[in-house]
Amino acid sequence: MDEAKVQRVSGIIGFIIGLGISIGLAAIFKIDATQEYGWWGGIWQSWLFVPHWILSWFNGDILLRAAQRTTGYNIFFWIFIVCQGFYYLNILINIIRLLFRR
Repeated sequence: MDEAKVQRVSGIIGFIIGLGISIGLAAIFKIDATQEYGWWGGIWQSWLFVPHWILSWFNGDILLRAAQRTTGYNIFFWIFIVCQGFYYLNILINIIRLLFRR
C-alpha cells in the first residue's frame, strides 16, 4: 500500500474514532434541564454540541443547550460553537483533500 493511501485511511479512521469518543462523552455528560449553567457549562456543552446533536436524532430527551443559563453561558457557548464550526470545517476539508488526492 502506498503512503498516500495509508494517510487517507488513517485520517478517516482518526476522524471516526474521535467522533465516537465525543459521542460517548456526550452520552455520559447530558444536559440537565433543571440545573442552571454558568460560563464553564457553556464551554463544556458547546464542545459537545455536535455529538449531542447526533445523539438527539435517536433520543428526543437529549438537549442541545441548557434551558436555564447565565449570560456567561451564552457568551462562551457561542464563542466555542463558532470555534468548533471552524474546527469541523477544517477536518471536513482535509478529509476531502485526502480522498481526492492523486
